[in-house]
Amino acid sequence: MDTSTTLSPNAHNLNKEMEDNYKLALKQFINKNFIASFKLSRVLFLSSFNEYKQGTISLNLLIKIINLYLVVIGVCLKEHHLDQILTNSARNSISSNEVNNLLGSVWSTSEIPTEVIYNLHLLFISNQDLIKNKDSYLYDLNKTILNINPQDKYGEKLLNLVKFEIYPNFNEFEKSERLIKDNEQELQKLHQIKQIKESNAEKLKQKQLDDAKFAQDLKLKKDQEARKLAHEQNLKYKSIKEITNSYNNNQREVSSNKDLSKKENLKEKLMYIVNITKKYLQQNSIVLVVILILLFGSSKYLKGVNIKEKLVDTIKMAFKFTYI
Repeated sequence: MDTSTTLSPNAHNLNKEMEDNYKLALKQFINKNFIASFKLSRVLFLSSFNEYKQGTISLNLLIKIINLYLVVIGVCLKEHHLDQILTNSARNSISSNEVNNLLGSVWSTSEIPTEVIYNLHLLFISNQDLIKNKDSYLYDLNKTILNINPQDKYGEKLLNLVKFEIYPNFNEFEKSERLIKDNEQELQKLHQIKQIKESNAEKLKQKQLDDAKFAQDLKLKKDQEARKLAHEQNLKYKSIKEITNSYNNNQREVSSNKDLSKKENLKEKLMYIVNITKKYLQQNSIVLVVILILLFGSSKYLKGVNIKEKLVDTIKMAFKFTYI
């Protein structure tokens, strides 16, 4: 009911001022100036209830302001048009029961205008994170639609919203069928919605499986690459170690060969001296015997003479002579 005609003459000016602001907020919303529209519509929303109860604005204007505020919140939250501060303000307006309390200050639950109920549930189904308790929400909704007149313009829109969006969203297809009853056209529409929902759910499930497999394959690939890199580094380390060991072994072998060569040379030299000495002894044995006899036999004539030195000198001279 439009009560603007029942307003007092003094109230007409305030009603016109608020209606002009409502039209400005609506224009800003249509022009996608969402922040300005939200700020203005919120100011109007918070003040309109007291103004209506004081008789300074009409019921028609109150309902229009409420509906605009609910639509602005629904769209801005769904499409993220507000900054963080304004987003929190919009969300708190619903979650803190600010909207429900203000509606209850004017109407009982069963008297709230159908178009307001429609816009309120449209806001919820567009922003389902605002529904804190699914069972409680559906319980209240079930009670609400009992009193809805399907012949009313917004009553029909609300029932369609419930049958084809709200209930299907919560997989309550049987409740939708009970509301639809024998309407074959609506049953067919509901069946298509169910098929699409099931198809989307299957696609989502498959996508999750594919994503999980991709993540697993990626992890496996990274693990294989890490093992390959570790193996290559290990081979490089082994190669370096083998080269180092080989070099050290070669050095030891060279050193050993040098020592062996020195020993062989020394051995050859000793053998050579022994052979010569042996040959000399064989060739000069009689001479040596005679020398020894003379030496020992003439010892009395050789007092004061170092016999050992004389013998060595004699052998050296004989050796030198023989060698030549």
